[in-house]
Amino acid sequence: MNGVYVGLIFAALFVTGIIIYIALNWKKWTGKQRKYSVAGVFGSIAIVTVLILVSSSMSMTFAKPSELYALIKKGEIKLGEQLKVEGEIVAGTIKTYNLGNTTEFEIKDKKAKLKILYNGVLPDNFKPDIQAVAVGSYDGKVFKTTDVKTKCPSKYEAAQKSKKDKKKPASAKATAGKEKK
Repeated sequence: MNGVYVGLIFAALFVTGIIIYIALNWKKWTGKQRKYSVAGVFGSIAIVTVLILVSSSMSMTFAKPSELYALIKKGEIKLGEQLKVEGEIVAGTIKTYNLGNTTEFEIKDKKAKLKILYNGVLPDNFKPDIQAVAVGSYDGKVFKTTDVKTKCPSKYEAAQKSKKDKKKPASAKATAGKEKK
């Protein structure tokens, strides 16, 4: 997010430099050069304005449940503000209503849980114990969203498999390796 603002500052400085350059050379130029320079300034201002509007609509807070609660407590996020939350889907909390179009579930991080109310069709790999990202707003009780994405479970399955392999005794690893050949 900070990189966006740095880019906008450079764009504003560029436009300011163009205006200064035009002001210093205005008397030397012909009428045609003056028209093009004015058009260039207005075009540059239009581009910077569009960049500012787009970047402000694209910048969104990204938080885990415990971070969300802390940001609300500090007053950095207001209730109802659009943001992204990420956490692990809690087993046993997934409930569907309205012929499967509305789903209620919880996500968690190491410190807190967050209840989410999702309206839409769930992703195919939506299941407990995988990471999910939701975009929506928190009203103080429930995080309401129409956009839920799950992270690729293959990454987590590989990590879980390596943890299980570490727990196996050395003799079990040796026999497992022989069976695959």
